Amino acid sequence: MARKSLQQGGERRRHAAPPSSGICSHGSARGCGRYPQSGKIHLRSLSAGLNANAEDIWAAVRDVGAVHRRLAPGFVVEVRLEGDSRIVTFANGSMVRELIVDIDDMRYRLVYAVVGWRPKHHNASMQVFPEGEGRTRLVWITDLLPNDLAGPVGALVEQGASVIKQTLERAGEKRFN
Repeated sequence: MARKSLQQGGERRRHAAPPSSGICSHGSARGCGRYPQSGKIHLRSLSAGLNANAEDIWAAVRDVGAVHRRLAPGFVVEVRLEGDSRIVTFANGSMVRELIVDIDDMRYRLVYAVVGWRPKHHNASMQVFPEGEGRTRLVWITDLLPNDLAGPVGALVEQGASVIKQTLERAGEKRFN
């Protein structure tokens, strides 16, 4: 995806499944020998009920170049788009490159991966679920290896989730008042 399309909100992107899906013939990746067993990959999943419309929340989530303004102001201080990636600067001074893997407007789902940093593996998704008039659930899932990064990364995710919840609910209140 070109930088221009990311800055303008991008289009929904679909990627073909890899030739080997990683699923064993019995339908599970567990116990196949070449994939981590439960407990070897750190999974952090946060789910927040929000007092805001799903469409408004999705518009903020999918605006990948405006995290510092629309999702987590103060927690994220700058975002710079470079091709299919965004360079995110956090308030603590750390910077990461996040590859934008997928923006799915049909499922209200964003997938990204931190690349070129300490984790052996990092993949995250944010998905928006409408729950009725003015109510929405935002689910943020992060997979991470090695596990020794789970504590510091988990703390950042929790802090970021708190800021995101406050920001999105404030934006929803302004819209309805």
